[in-house]
Amino acid sequence: MDTLIGLGKAGCNIVKCFSQYPQYECYYIDSEQREEDNFFFVDKQRSIEDYEKSCPEFGDYFDNVTDEILFVVGGSGDISGLSLRIMETLRDKRLNVLYVQPDLDLLSDAGRKQERVVYNVLQQYARSGLFDRLYLVSNPAIEEIIGKVSILRYNEQLNRLIVSILHMVNVFDHVEPVMDTFSLTSNIARITTFGVVDLEKNEQKLFFPIDNVSEFRYYYSINKKQLEEEADLLSNVKKNIKENYGDKVRATYGIYSSEYDQNYGYVVAYSPQIQK
Repeated sequence: MDTLIGLGKAGCNIVKCFSQYPQYECYYIDSEQREEDNFFFVDKQRSIEDYEKSCPEFGDYFDNVTDEILFVVGGSGDISGLSLRIMETLRDKRLNVLYVQPDLDLLSDAGRKQERVVYNVLQQYARSGLFDRLYLVSNPAIEEIIGKVSILRYNEQLNRLIVSILHMVNVFDHVEPVMDTFSLTSNIARITTFGVVDLEKNEQKLFFPIDNVSEFRYYYSINKKQLEEEADLLSNVKKNIKENYGDKVRATYGIYSSEYDQNYGYVVAYSPQIQK
């Protein structure tokens, strides 16, 4: 996830949040002018079909992208019609997709039909192996986690939470844990979401109501002093996971040392099934 590409307003705004971290190279594609570097302007079209038909030639725009890419797109904009054409351009890369599902109740009938098409097509492409993972997040699900948010800060708060969790999971995937039971995830479980874990209550809240989960992957960030002094920490972690899922779902975990006073938990859920 060294390169991030945002498509449309929602995708670009999320990628913009990632730009605060120096390890990411960020690209922006939109039909509204933006001031960020690596911006590609697309002429505005009247429909999702028009965007797909009039997809521009990106030329050398993607020449310097790394081999690992996170492509970010929202489901409410017509410009999402460019998604598949862009992904075809990047098919020789290791590609992951973050799809942000809007509040469907706020969309028109046409908007809901459009969102359904993009949502289903991306899942089919994920199942077929065009890209490695499809991360699904739902604005209403994230709103429930955050709680009451002012209208002016609504999108900002949601985007920051999405970015903070994905960034931390990416960081943990590149550092050595104190202890872990991780193994390679299934190649067929390409449809995923992620979320937060309350370590005290042993509750998890996912960013999308994903069905038919085949695996949970947990990341525990634990205060270093607590790791040194709490003798029953490991047994509690195992007990909490077993109480929640028993033998029904595969669950692996990694424990990481932290200098923060507060402990944090994150989870990634994997499913091999198309989501309704």
